[in-house]
Parts: sequence; C-alpha cells; structure tokens
Amino acid sequence: ELMIILLFIIFLIKNKKYKKINLKITNKSFNKIPKAWRYILLSWVLASLIGLAINPTFLAIGIWRAYFLEPLIFLIIFIYSINKREDKEIIVKSFLILIFYLFLVTIYQYFTNWNLPNAYIYPNVHRLTAIFSQPNMLALLIAPLASFLFVYFLEVNKKMYYLIASLLGFIILFFTKSHGALLAVSIALLFYFIFEKSYRKFSITICALFILFIFIFTSPIQYFNTFKQQLF
Repeated sequence: ELMIILLFIIFLIKNKKYKKINLKITNKSFNKIPKAWRYILLSWVLASLIGLAINPTFLAIGIWRAYFLEPLIFLIIFIYSINKREDKEIIVKSFLILIFYLFLVTIYQYFTNWNLPNAYIYPNVHRLTAIFSQPNMLALLIAPLASFLFVYFLEVNKKMYYLIASLLGFIILFFTKSHGALLAVSIALLFYFIFEKSYRKFSITICALFILFIFIFTSPIQYFNTFKQQLF
C-alpha cells in the first residue's frame, strides 16, 4: 500500500504530470476518462464517503483506503501512463504472465499445501491462497483480471492464449472458494452479455447455468450465509 502511494507521488512529480491530470466532469477541457465513466466514478466515490461517514472507525478507514482510494489512484496512473498501442499490449500481456504464474503456484499448492495457512488445510475447508495469506486476497486480484481477459478475447483479440488465461483465472477462483468473487464475476459477465447485442440471446442461458452451478456444488443456504459473512 505504501508502494502505491509512493508510486503516485513519483508519477505526479515526474514530467509534471499533476498539470496534465483533469478530473472535471464537463467536456470543456480534455479528459482521458470518458464522460459516462466520470459520473460512475464520482457516484462510486460519493457512495464510499457516505459509508465512511456512517461508520467512521479506523477499520472502516483502512477498508476505504484499500478498496476505494488506492484503486482510484491506480486508475489515474494507469490511464495517464498509456500513450501508445505498445503500452496497452505490454499491460495486457503482463496480466497473462501474472495469471499463468499464479495458476502454477496454485496447482503446486493444491498438491503440497505449500504456504497454505492451517486455517485452510483439512479438516477445514481447503481454500488455496497461492502467494497470499488469505484466499480472498487471491480472488480479489484474479477476478477482475480473468473477467477482463475474457471480454478482451471476445471484443479485441481472438488469440487463444487470452481465452486460456481467463479460463485459468476462473479455475483459480474456484480453488479459492470465494463465493463473493465468483458471484461478482458471474454478475459482471452476465451484464456484459445482456448489454452486448451479439451475445444477448445467451444471457438467460448463462444465468440459468450459474444458478444450476450453485445448487449442484454448494448448499444454497450455506452459499448465501457465507456471502453475507463476506459482506458484513
């Protein structure tokens, strides 16, 4: 977390980037963030601040910093650092390398219990963590990357290694047994298929398969109780 803040400070100072960043909502001046996304991000930040004001504890401040402030900082660095097509390709391929690496670590951990805390070893629920100390940390990293690569394969680049990487990411999520991450990915992809006209007819089928998956592989009551615990 300190590295993210340090990176942001260096980013602002280098080449006086702080003069180029534009956070205005209107279209009167150049802004790399599309107008619709500006309103979404503004609503997202306001909702987080309202939640923080309702529960102003040190724990809440820590969660707000990790889940709202730092992602926003990283988004600004990300958007204003991409200037060429080559920059985008380097970033996307770094996602590929990261997922392939974590998949290999996860498979190794599955068979050896390497670096796996006792809380996730039999007779407890076997949840994999890879290089992290908790399975939800792994799921939090993999869920958006796997979803992004899956849509990237459908929309931008049809090379199979993007699809393979996304599927490996979904397998990692299954090993983490993070119901929150699995639900988030499913809902995100469901919305994508609903709003993308060429795939809209498959959205109902995908939703039905997801519900069937829940009923087959886990108790619905246990699922929603676990999800409630992860939220609250």
